[in-house]
Amino acid sequence: MSNLLKKIKAFYNKADFDYTKEDVDPFRFYVIFYYFAKAYQIMDNEPKPKWTYLSAPFVSFCGTLASILCLTSIHFGISESNVPYSTEYVTYLVVTIYMLLVLSTVKLNLRHYHNFLRELRKDFKYVCNEGAKFRVRYFENHLLTWKVTLLTAIFVLGIGIGMISLAILSLIIYLYTHEPGKRVNRPLPFQFWIFDIDLQQTPTYEISFVLGCMCITSQNLIYIFSVVTNIIWIRQIMLKADLVIWSIQDLLVDVHPILEIEEERRLSGILKERMRDIIIKHQSMFRLLDEYAGVYKKIFIFEQKINAPMICLTAYCTAESIDEGDLNAIALLLFICIVVAFFIPSFLCTLLADKIISICDACWDIPYWRAGRLMKVLKPYLVLIIQKSLQPLVLKSAGFEDISIRTYSKNVSTAYSWFNMLRQANI
Repeated sequence: MSNLLKKIKAFYNKADFDYTKEDVDPFRFYVIFYYFAKAYQIMDNEPKPKWTYLSAPFVSFCGTLASILCLTSIHFGISESNVPYSTEYVTYLVVTIYMLLVLSTVKLNLRHYHNFLRELRKDFKYVCNEGAKFRVRYFENHLLTWKVTLLTAIFVLGIGIGMISLAILSLIIYLYTHEPGKRVNRPLPFQFWIFDIDLQQTPTYEISFVLGCMCITSQNLIYIFSVVTNIIWIRQIMLKADLVIWSIQDLLVDVHPILEIEEERRLSGILKERMRDIIIKHQSMFRLLDEYAGVYKKIFIFEQKINAPMICLTAYCTAESIDEGDLNAIALLLFICIVVAFFIPSFLCTLLADKIISICDACWDIPYWRAGRLMKVLKPYLVLIIQKSLQPLVLKSAGFEDISIRTYSKNVSTAYSWFNMLRQANI
């Protein structure tokens, strides 16, 4: 047992990586991201294994079929005036549409993913070679990113496993407590309504049970891929900003006020070379941000609109089931997952905005007095960097609020108000 714990700890802390002696492969470092990227065929430098051709069709099939079943169930709930049942399946429908949207962005934006992969490889290579002086700080930040992605993947996977485990546990309890000859509905992960089909009859019941587990699995896997990619991508943009900041902090190293013309020309050439590298890194950061916006901007806009309704409806379904004496554990787990899932991008985008603005602080913190007359060489470039860094993130769109913690808090407050309204209405 102790050896197993040591292996888990070593895997978590990346103890098998020696950052000081070898070039680090980003895809061997982010092993979870690597296998999901291979599964959804976004790797640009490897042949596609045959099994990967089943990943996207599997998610697409499960999502489309689940959407149809949710629509029929919503129709039944409305016709029976069963508000809790209708709201529950409206929630499932929105979750399914969200996952199909994520899958569509993967397939329609492959060039953005490929550009991200190339930038990731390029930055790892730079830090392992030309930028070796930043190596320790750089990989300490990547180690933090790895830990966050691992814990997030475990959390999301745990939600999916919990949903399936609860369905299986309910079935085991039913088999243990059921009295032969007594008509009691057997438990299903999702109590769909499909016109005149009786889901309690064999083999329809078995098919429905397996289908419910398949839908949970497919949506869980595509979301793990989405959230892990999201975290690594934003953190990579932030690390590009860190490279810019560290380079600005080292801009005037070994530079001193000069009196001789020849010395001034020599130091001026050195400063221009350093500024050229800083500007290249700065522009690379914004290019990667544009690539990120090309993939996730539409998803964030969709999230911003469904955030409050989803939190409200899942909380309402859970509260109604508790009032009826039968806890809807799947709705409760979905509520927890939605609250955390919408929080992650809001928090990351807030950190990203702060990190980009901190480039301006690094520019202002330069010890200008050490440059003397050479400041006339630096001033135009620094002004451009500051102006560019103060621009709003390209993730913002007309008619929508910023992707930030402030907007998330506002949506949660709105969801709580709607939840209280539904509960007090006692429909």
